[in-house]
Amino acid sequence: MLVASPLTAWFLLTIIVLALFRKKTKKRYLVLSSFFVLWLISAPISSHYMLAPLEKNQVGWVQFDPELHKDPEGIIILGCGHSENAELPISSQYQTCSLRRIVHGVLLHKQTGLPLYFSGGKMPYKAVSEAQNNAKLAMELGVGHDAIHVVEGAMDTHSESFTLKEALGDRKAILVTSASHIRRATIYLKQAGVSVYVSPTDHLITEKRVDFLNPYAYLPSGKGLIRMESAFYEWLGLAGQAIIE
Repeated sequence: MLVASPLTAWFLLTIIVLALFRKKTKKRYLVLSSFFVLWLISAPISSHYMLAPLEKNQVGWVQFDPELHKDPEGIIILGCGHSENAELPISSQYQTCSLRRIVHGVLLHKQTGLPLYFSGGKMPYKAVSEAQNNAKLAMELGVGHDAIHVVEGAMDTHSESFTLKEALGDRKAILVTSASHIRRATIYLKQAGVSVYVSPTDHLITEKRVDFLNPYAYLPSGKGLIRMESAFYEWLGLAGQAIIE
């Protein structure tokens, strides 16, 4: 059903209320403006066009191809958050982005035999670092301890790039992170002197193209809002990165 989404149901209810109270007041115009802005940013078609330029292959990226690229000597896996609630199963203690990065990195390790470099510091109110926690799951998935390097001491992608440079030296690596984050991460790593091939995961844009005839593309949804939040975060990060440069 079209109203199965709580956000869509709320929008339909708002339209009904606005239709019942047709008096043209400043408050009504303010409500209408806020309503349409929220509709715009939560429609899947809007988030598609905001995220697609970030997730598609960019000039300067080299997508890792095991048949062509034989020179990488490690796999970088950037952190993305975790929970330390021991009452949850281990699979629920990781944010989706972290879980996908770890699984993707482990699969690359099994394909190439290359060691894994887990990066990420200890966030506020956490007992262990992102790097340690992610390495723990990799070992649970069958990766040997000798194939894992824990690179701690960094709290964001910018500082991670320098700790990774110290760990890798001049060795080339494969970068595993969320597709929307690849662009910003590769810029930071290049600035730190780390040369990488990219192998993105955690894609939020999974359809090949927009279906303009699909009504769901225009209806507000929680999924659209989540995708737009990721897009805003990365575009703001890229803007800040450009200003600092």
